[in-house]
Amino acid sequence: MRRLCVLFIAFAMSAVSHAHPHSWIGNDLTVNGEGSQVDSITMTWTFDPFSSAYALDGDFSVFDNQKSAQKEALRLMRNLLNTHYFTYLYAGDTPLKFRLPEVYSLSRKGRRMVLNFTLPLSRPVELTEEGLDIQVYDNTYYIDISWKNPSTITLGTNLSSQCRFDLITPTPSQDIVDYAMSLGVDDVGDDDLGSHFSQRVSLSCGS
Repeated sequence: MRRLCVLFIAFAMSAVSHAHPHSWIGNDLTVNGEGSQVDSITMTWTFDPFSSAYALDGDFSVFDNQKSAQKEALRLMRNLLNTHYFTYLYAGDTPLKFRLPEVYSLSRKGRRMVLNFTLPLSRPVELTEEGLDIQVYDNTYYIDISWKNPSTITLGTNLSSQCRFDLITPTPSQDIVDYAMSLGVDDVGDDDLGSHFSQRVSLSCGS
């Protein structure tokens, strides 16, 4: 079974048998910090109904009380650790690490599972000097994690009014698109396939 299926979602045969991805997650992002320094990011992932049901084995009773929902959140967060939460940060051109999240929760929105968590950066990033790029994606592109539009990205109230962001849309080559579409549901794509389809949030401050 595929590595990602073992982690937290097992993908069944879908109506579309020769296309990627097979699971969709809407991503809301809040950038936290003070002045022109960013110290953490908070993300809210809303899973599609099929993936929500499969991840929970169809048991939405975990949301009957806060204790069971938090226990399930802990299980998911532990599994996501193996994929670095599908999150890639760059201060300037240098990869930036983050610390283990301590704040997270799981809730439901109708038939959708909603996971909220905060990733503390390994160090504050001064946006007037380095800038910060954020990408969130599954390397194999079985899972589509995306910002639907710029309104799903928010700068925290303590960040300077001089700070801004750009949501950059990927432009994969036709060869990459054709390759992704040619893969069957059980085919293993290249390890960097998802990066070609990944959006990027680019943050900076000042003129």
